[in-house]
Amino acid sequence: MRYLSPWPLAVAILAACSGNDSSSDLPNPVRRDSATVRIVEYPSLQSLTARFAIDSAPFLEIGGSRDNSSDELDPRHPYFTATWLSDRRIVINDFHRIIFFDSTGKMLYARGREGHGPGEFGQVQAICRLPGDSLLVFSIGRDVHMFDPTGNLVRSYARIRSRASDGCFDDGSIVASLSRDDLPVGAMANQPLAEDESFFVRVRPSGEKLADLGRLPTSSYKTDIIREVSIVPFREKLYAADAKTFEVREQSLDGKLLRILRVAFVPKAVPPNAAPDFAVAGGTTLPPEAVRPPSLPPTYPVYGRVRVDPAGRVWIQDYDARQNWTVFDSTFALLGRVSMRHPDPKEVPEELVGFQTDHVVILRYNPDGAPVLSFHRISGQR
Repeated sequence: MRYLSPWPLAVAILAACSGNDSSSDLPNPVRRDSATVRIVEYPSLQSLTARFAIDSAPFLEIGGSRDNSSDELDPRHPYFTATWLSDRRIVINDFHRIIFFDSTGKMLYARGREGHGPGEFGQVQAICRLPGDSLLVFSIGRDVHMFDPTGNLVRSYARIRSRASDGCFDDGSIVASLSRDDLPVGAMANQPLAEDESFFVRVRPSGEKLADLGRLPTSSYKTDIIREVSIVPFREKLYAADAKTFEVREQSLDGKLLRILRVAFVPKAVPPNAAPDFAVAGGTTLPPEAVRPPSLPPTYPVYGRVRVDPAGRVWIQDYDARQNWTVFDSTFALLGRVSMRHPDPKEVPEELVGFQTDHVVILRYNPDGAPVLSFHRISGQR
């Protein structure tokens, strides 16, 4: 039997001012309209102490060490999520499979295996629940599989477009980016695409195009500095956040800009030696000299990922301290800050991987190195 331990989860909420209601500590935004766009602007939030509370004790845990290692979640997997079905079963995406659990966390069965055939996965990346509890499962290998509510394979699609969004629309359609060779005729006639832009479309899992969404930012992978763009479908809207400036844009599906969330934030400059190339002085015996690579961006991203939960709350991850998140409601009103900590610097930090209306899902690893998904109620402002 492998070592089992009730390893305590450490969820730390940034402390509010003692004895005060944290809602009184929240800065008021400036709300203004520019043409038909509502802009919500905040001063710097870097010293914000108002907390958006999460219960420290989980109401459910899935994973951990098991007698049979095949019943454990795969510690190599970086894309864990938890999807609730209408009958309270839970589907977890593991490395090469999806696993069904009952509402108490008891494993029921798994579907899928490694491969690139029907119902097989190169690596599971995401799950979308459709009306009626059908499941769309996206694989790193660019293929898409549809399963019925019991986990039986309904259909497999060979994806022909590049999936670009975090999640799906309610009908199962997704946001995909087009290659420059596939751009609609005349789409870029007035203004060519910038280096960090692509043209996006709304498509069915089969690849059939439903609508043009227009130009949106794309992620940047320069040297070791990754600027991750978040494109999040939410009902009949789309959120786009490029992390160049502290801004999140909400637009309609016909490309009309609706609202902008802005926070005053001075990006941190990237030093010339952050990830240097080396140039050798020709004809000399001098050592190579570090030079700034031309691809090195001038500043670090201002935040990490952006997520939107079913209640419409917007969660924005810090770039430098990825265990910290700033939370806004569906109107961009500030709710507070959330932070996880880990008790030993040698251990893998806890990570928020699921965002629901009344709870979040936190990934941690027990002393055996087995992944554990902990489900924690959202308490709200404190």
